[in-house]
Amino acid sequence: MKKIIQSEDTDNICESDIIRIWEIEQDWWAHGIWEYRKCNDCWHIHSKQDIHGSLPVELYTHTVKEIQKILGNLHIPCQLCSGDTSEIFWEEYIQDIMNRYKNYTSFLTTFRDETGEIQWFLDGYISDFDTIYENEFQSYYGNIWKPTVRKLTEKLLWRSLPDKMLTNSAMCISQQYRSLFVTYDLMKNFYTDLHEKEWNILGIYEASIWSNTHAIYHALGGRSIWISTDPAFSDVIKDTNTDYKSDIGLREDIWAACKDGLGLSLKSFYKQHKGTIKEIIEMGKN
Repeated sequence: MKKIIQSEDTDNICESDIIRIWEIEQDWWAHGIWEYRKCNDCWHIHSKQDIHGSLPVELYTHTVKEIQKILGNLHIPCQLCSGDTSEIFWEEYIQDIMNRYKNYTSFLTTFRDETGEIQWFLDGYISDFDTIYENEFQSYYGNIWKPTVRKLTEKLLWRSLPDKMLTNSAMCISQQYRSLFVTYDLMKNFYTDLHEKEWNILGIYEASIWSNTHAIYHALGGRSIWISTDPAFSDVIKDTNTDYKSDIGLREDIWAACKDGLGLSLKSFYKQHKGTIKEIIEMGKN
């Protein structure tokens, strides 16, 4: 079987695929946003790099769940106070993944390797702001309060939020298959798969600031509310690794914008938006 990017039927996705998606999302939290284990005593958050960074690369690029199986269920103490640590993205999140596929109009694009196993995925669903806030934003921005986040988004839009919008819940990768080309093709496939009747739907998403994903959305006309860099709010964002910054972004008519904008090859897209993409990536180095 060759490597393939394809849309999946979220109504009929099998349990083993959902568990694999959870495993990749857990690993993405561990290495992508540096949230793997949390100390039960001092609450310090450890990343995959903190815990497993000394492993050989051929082992380190496995998911944290695979590493634990290979090495055994090791006791992992806090590196600051030696207290016990717990996984942040525990198995109960499997139910959350199932809920976002079964309870909403949802979309899923996967990248499968030669064996058919999922290595990347991008998913999302359509719902109202209150639901999206509770599902996607509450854990990080809860101390800012939902009415304030709504006010910030409506200020950026210059209008009230619509009754329904599209959110990307997760785009996560296995480290063995890291590639900007796959990121781009996943996004292209995901938005191509949306129904044309949603051509004018508002897109609301969370992205790591200054990441490739953030740069692509920015090049497509996405706008950030810059909540993580605003001194009025940055100090009250909770449960995040201090080295990680994310933000909420908006794009009007996201289906039409992405279907047209991502119709180019990655090389052509980068050439057309080189200045914008470079600006975002360079911001993260300063």
